[in-house]
Amino acid sequence: MITLVSGPSCVGKSTFVARNGLGDRVVFAASLNKAPLPTQDAVVHHCLLRGGDKSPLVPLLEKSRVERAVVLVSPLTVLLHRASRRHQVEPVLRPKWGSSYDGGRWVRKLTDADLTSVYSWWFGLLEHRGIRHEIFDSSDRHYRRLEVRQVPGLLAS
Repeated sequence: MITLVSGPSCVGKSTFVARNGLGDRVVFAASLNKAPLPTQDAVVHHCLLRGGDKSPLVPLLEKSRVERAVVLVSPLTVLLHRASRRHQVEPVLRPKWGSSYDGGRWVRKLTDADLTSVYSWWFGLLEHRGIRHEIFDSSDRHYRRLEVRQVPGLLAS
């Protein structure tokens, strides 16, 4: 089974995967254009602010290999705080992007993005593809489950 864990930068995708024992095989969606699509059990880690409909993740969705999606949401204020304090990218991404996390760049991207629209587009795509998805508040250490209708309010809080 392929599980997709998604959300913007600094929402806590890697932390969620580690804390919830989702799997040892984590594939970063940003590397899918250079690596073969996963064909067996894997967790695909996807930043919603990378690529949009041109994302290398789209072929994976088109081939209906994703059986479950976890969508993480945090208030914009939490994302901005995390981005401004973060210093390094995930170890697996360092060969491609180096070890430094450009917090200023991501603060700008997060500030400029219309996250409500990004999430709305993402939920629509998952529903169109028939991918079962669960939404969690990643600013809550217990990962409180959310309904789609609660996302705009949480983003704005």
